Amino acid sequence: MSAEHGSPSESAVGVRRRMSGRVRTLVAVVAAAGLLVAGLSGCAAGQHAATAEETPVTDGVSANVGPINIRNAAIQPPFGNSYSAGSAAALTMVIVNSGRTDDQLTSVTTSAASSATFFANGAAATAAPMPVSSSSSPATSTTRSGSSASSASSPVSGAPASSGQTSLPLPAGQSVRIGLNSNDAVIQLSGLRSELSPAQPVSITMTFKNAGSVTFTLAVRLSTSTPSAPTLATTHPETES
Repeated sequence: MSAEHGSPSESAVGVRRRMSGRVRTLVAVVAAAGLLVAGLSGCAAGQHAATAEETPVTDGVSANVGPINIRNAAIQPPFGNSYSAGSAAALTMVIVNSGRTDDQLTSVTTSAASSATFFANGAAATAAPMPVSSSSSPATSTTRSGSSASSASSPVSGAPASSGQTSLPLPAGQSVRIGLNSNDAVIQLSGLRSELSPAQPVSITMTFKNAGSVTFTLAVRLSTSTPSAPTLATTHPETES
Protein backbone atom coordinates (compact mmCIF):
# COMPACT_ATOMS: atom_id res chain seq x y z
CA MET A 1 0.00 0.00 0.00
CA SER A 2 1.42 3.40 -0.99
CA ALA A 3 2.31 6.02 1.63
CA GLU A 4 0.00 8.67 0.12
CA HIS A 5 -3.07 6.69 1.02
CA GLY A 6 -1.95 6.20 4.62
CA SER A 7 -2.29 3.17 6.78
CA PRO A 8 -5.70 1.70 7.69
CA SER A 9 -5.26 2.87 11.30
CA GLU A 10 -4.64 6.44 10.17
CA SER A 11 -7.79 6.36 8.00
CA ALA A 12 -9.86 5.10 10.92
CA VAL A 13 -8.55 7.89 13.14
CA GLY A 14 -9.55 10.46 10.53
CA VAL A 15 -13.05 9.05 10.25
CA ARG A 16 -13.45 9.08 14.01
CA ARG A 17 -12.29 12.70 14.17
CA ARG A 18 -14.74 13.76 11.48
CA MET A 19 -17.61 11.94 13.22
CA SER A 20 -16.64 13.45 16.57
CA GLY A 21 -16.71 16.92 15.04
CA ARG A 22 -20.16 16.31 13.57
CA VAL A 23 -21.45 15.03 16.94
CA ARG A 24 -20.15 18.15 18.68
CA THR A 25 -21.85 20.33 16.10
CA LEU A 26 -25.13 18.42 16.52
CA VAL A 27 -24.93 18.72 20.32
CA ALA A 28 -24.36 22.46 20.03
CA VAL A 29 -27.39 22.86 17.75
CA VAL A 30 -29.60 20.82 20.09
CA ALA A 31 -28.42 22.84 23.09
CA ALA A 32 -29.16 26.12 21.34
CA ALA A 33 -32.63 24.91 20.41
CA GLY A 34 -33.22 23.88 24.02
CA LEU A 35 -32.22 27.34 25.26
CA LEU A 36 -34.59 28.95 22.76
CA VAL A 37 -37.50 26.77 23.88
CA ALA A 38 -36.72 27.45 27.54
CA GLY A 39 -36.64 31.19 26.85
CA LEU A 40 -40.01 31.12 25.13
CA SER A 41 -41.47 28.99 27.93
CA GLY A 42 -40.10 31.42 30.49
CA CYS A 43 -41.81 34.34 28.74
CA ALA A 44 -45.10 32.49 28.67
CA ALA A 45 -44.75 31.47 32.30
CA GLY A 46 -43.94 35.07 33.22
CA GLN A 47 -47.07 36.35 31.50
CA HIS A 48 -49.20 33.69 33.18
CA ALA A 49 -47.68 34.43 36.58
CA ALA A 50 -48.44 38.14 36.25
CA THR A 51 -52.03 37.35 35.38
CA ALA A 52 -52.35 34.97 38.30
CA GLU A 53 -51.25 37.69 40.72
CA GLU A 54 -54.13 39.95 39.75
CA THR A 55 -57.04 39.90 42.19
CA PRO A 56 -60.21 38.51 40.58
CA VAL A 57 -62.37 41.63 40.63
CA THR A 58 -65.70 39.80 40.54
CA ASP A 59 -65.04 37.65 43.58
CA GLY A 60 -65.33 38.65 47.19
CA VAL A 61 -62.01 39.42 48.87
CA SER A 62 -60.66 38.83 52.35
CA ALA A 63 -58.79 41.04 54.80
CA ASN A 64 -57.65 40.72 58.40
CA VAL A 65 -56.74 43.07 61.23
CA GLY A 66 -56.04 41.63 64.66
CA PRO A 67 -58.79 39.14 65.57
CA ILE A 68 -61.14 40.64 62.97
CA ASN A 69 -61.49 38.60 59.76
CA ILE A 70 -63.33 40.10 56.78
CA ARG A 71 -64.56 37.51 54.29
CA ASN A 72 -66.16 37.62 50.83
CA ALA A 73 -66.22 41.44 50.73
CA ALA A 74 -67.64 43.12 47.63
CA ILE A 75 -70.06 45.79 46.43
CA GLN A 76 -73.55 44.68 45.53
CA PRO A 77 -74.20 44.65 41.76
CA PRO A 78 -76.32 47.45 40.29
CA PHE A 79 -79.72 46.54 38.89
CA GLY A 80 -78.87 48.46 35.72
CA ASN A 81 -75.60 48.66 33.81
CA SER A 82 -73.85 50.68 36.52
CA TYR A 83 -74.27 52.90 39.55
CA SER A 84 -74.61 56.53 38.52
CA ALA A 85 -72.61 59.33 40.12
CA GLY A 86 -74.40 60.61 43.21
CA SER A 87 -76.26 57.35 43.86
CA ALA A 88 -75.64 54.80 46.62
CA ALA A 89 -74.25 51.28 46.77
CA ALA A 90 -74.13 48.70 49.56
CA LEU A 91 -71.37 46.34 50.62
CA THR A 92 -71.64 42.59 51.17
CA MET A 93 -69.36 40.59 53.44
CA VAL A 94 -69.07 38.53 56.58
CA ILE A 95 -67.07 39.92 59.51
CA VAL A 96 -65.78 37.40 62.03
CA ASN A 97 -64.57 38.47 65.46
CA SER A 98 -62.37 35.58 66.56
CA GLY A 99 -61.19 37.36 69.70
CA ARG A 100 -62.47 37.20 73.27
CA THR A 101 -63.45 40.88 73.38
CA ASP A 102 -66.43 42.54 71.71
CA ASP A 103 -65.52 45.04 69.02
CA GLN A 104 -67.26 47.57 66.78
CA LEU A 105 -66.93 48.66 63.19
CA THR A 106 -66.80 52.43 63.64
CA SER A 107 -66.15 53.78 60.15
CA VAL A 108 -65.82 52.92 56.48
CA THR A 109 -64.11 55.36 54.13
CA THR A 110 -63.37 55.34 50.41
CA SER A 111 -62.48 57.91 47.80
CA ALA A 112 -65.31 56.47 45.67
CA ALA A 113 -68.08 57.86 47.90
CA SER A 114 -68.71 60.92 50.05
CA SER A 115 -69.87 58.94 53.08
CA ALA A 116 -70.72 55.52 54.46
CA THR A 117 -73.56 54.77 56.88
CA PHE A 118 -74.49 51.72 58.94
CA PHE A 119 -78.04 50.37 59.17
CA ALA A 120 -79.52 47.58 61.25
CA ASN A 121 -81.10 45.91 58.18
CA GLY A 122 -82.17 46.43 54.59
CA ALA A 123 -85.49 48.02 55.51
CA ALA A 124 -83.67 50.85 57.31
CA ALA A 125 -81.34 51.64 54.39
CA THR A 126 -82.41 54.51 52.18
CA ALA A 127 -81.14 54.00 48.65
CA ALA A 128 -78.81 51.06 48.16
CA PRO A 129 -80.37 47.93 46.62
CA MET A 130 -80.57 44.76 48.65
CA PRO A 131 -79.75 41.35 47.15
CA VAL A 132 -82.53 39.91 45.00
CA SER A 133 -82.74 37.10 42.48
CA SER A 134 -82.09 38.01 38.85
CA SER A 135 -85.77 37.41 38.03
CA SER A 136 -87.03 39.88 40.61
CA SER A 137 -87.85 43.47 39.82
CA PRO A 138 -85.76 46.29 41.34
CA ALA A 139 -86.76 47.14 44.89
CA THR A 140 -87.85 50.62 45.85
CA SER A 141 -86.71 52.79 48.69
CA THR A 142 -88.48 55.51 50.60
CA THR A 143 -86.87 58.91 50.98
CA ARG A 144 -87.41 61.34 53.83
CA SER A 145 -90.32 62.95 51.97
CA GLY A 146 -91.97 59.51 51.75
CA SER A 147 -91.80 59.28 47.97
CA SER A 148 -90.83 55.99 46.43
CA ALA A 149 -87.82 55.74 44.13
CA SER A 150 -86.06 52.96 42.29
CA SER A 151 -83.07 51.52 44.14
CA ALA A 152 -81.10 51.33 40.92
CA SER A 153 -81.10 55.06 40.30
CA SER A 154 -82.18 56.78 43.48
CA PRO A 155 -79.72 59.65 43.94
CA VAL A 156 -78.43 60.71 47.31
CA SER A 157 -76.19 63.58 48.26
CA GLY A 158 -73.86 63.15 51.23
CA ALA A 159 -75.30 61.25 54.17
CA PRO A 160 -78.49 59.28 53.54
CA ALA A 161 -81.82 60.61 54.80
CA SER A 162 -82.41 57.86 57.34
CA SER A 163 -81.24 57.50 60.92
CA GLY A 164 -78.21 55.31 60.56
CA GLN A 165 -76.11 53.77 63.31
CA THR A 166 -72.80 55.19 64.46
CA SER A 167 -71.23 51.73 64.49
CA LEU A 168 -71.86 48.03 63.93
CA PRO A 169 -71.40 45.73 66.94
CA LEU A 170 -69.15 42.69 66.50
CA PRO A 171 -69.65 40.27 69.41
CA ALA A 172 -66.65 38.18 70.46
CA GLY A 173 -66.50 34.73 68.91
CA GLN A 174 -69.27 35.45 66.41
CA SER A 175 -69.72 36.31 62.74
CA VAL A 176 -71.82 39.20 61.45
CA ARG A 177 -73.32 39.10 57.97
CA ILE A 178 -73.42 42.34 56.00
CA GLY A 179 -75.83 42.84 53.11
CA LEU A 180 -76.33 39.20 52.20
CA ASN A 181 -80.09 39.34 52.76
CA SER A 182 -82.66 41.90 53.84
CA ASN A 183 -82.34 41.01 57.53
CA ASP A 184 -78.59 41.61 57.63
CA ALA A 185 -76.89 44.80 58.70
CA VAL A 186 -76.12 47.25 55.89
CA ILE A 187 -73.04 49.31 55.05
CA GLN A 188 -74.22 51.89 52.53
CA LEU A 189 -71.83 53.99 50.43
CA SER A 190 -73.61 57.26 49.63
CA GLY A 191 -72.89 60.04 47.19
CA LEU A 192 -70.79 58.03 44.73
CA ARG A 193 -68.28 60.45 43.20
CA SER A 194 -68.41 58.90 39.74
CA GLU A 195 -70.09 56.11 37.79
CA LEU A 196 -69.37 52.70 39.29
CA SER A 197 -69.51 49.70 36.96
CA PRO A 198 -69.48 45.94 37.56
CA ALA A 199 -65.99 44.50 38.10
CA GLN A 200 -64.62 47.95 38.91
CA PRO A 201 -62.15 47.86 41.83
CA VAL A 202 -62.58 50.21 44.79
CA SER A 203 -60.13 50.83 47.63
CA ILE A 204 -61.77 50.94 51.04
CA THR A 205 -60.66 51.43 54.65
CA MET A 206 -62.52 49.85 57.56
CA THR A 207 -61.80 51.02 61.12
CA PHE A 208 -62.61 48.99 64.22
CA LYS A 209 -62.75 50.34 67.77
CA ASN A 210 -60.27 47.84 69.19
CA ALA A 211 -58.64 46.02 66.27
CA GLY A 212 -57.63 49.14 64.33
CA SER A 213 -57.86 49.85 60.60
CA VAL A 214 -57.37 47.81 57.45
CA THR A 215 -57.31 49.02 53.83
CA PHE A 216 -58.03 46.67 50.93
CA THR A 217 -59.51 46.62 47.44
CA LEU A 218 -62.87 45.09 46.62
CA ALA A 219 -65.03 45.27 43.51
CA VAL A 220 -68.57 45.55 42.22
CA ARG A 221 -70.09 42.14 41.65
CA LEU A 222 -71.21 41.22 38.14
CA SER A 223 -74.34 39.20 38.81
CA THR A 224 -77.58 40.44 40.32
CA SER A 225 -78.14 37.06 41.96
CA THR A 226 -77.90 36.88 45.71
CA PRO A 227 -74.27 36.27 46.78
CA SER A 228 -73.92 33.32 49.10
CA ALA A 229 -72.29 33.66 52.47
CA PRO A 230 -68.99 31.81 52.83
CA THR A 231 -69.04 28.60 54.82
CA LEU A 232 -67.72 29.41 58.26
CA ALA A 233 -66.42 26.97 60.82
CA THR A 234 -67.56 27.42 64.39
CA THR A 235 -65.64 30.35 65.79
CA HIS A 236 -63.88 29.88 69.11
CA PRO A 237 -62.61 32.99 70.89
CA GLU A 238 -58.86 33.25 70.96
CA THR A 239 -57.32 32.55 74.35
CA GLU A 240 -55.38 35.32 75.91
CA SER A 241 -51.69 34.68 76.40
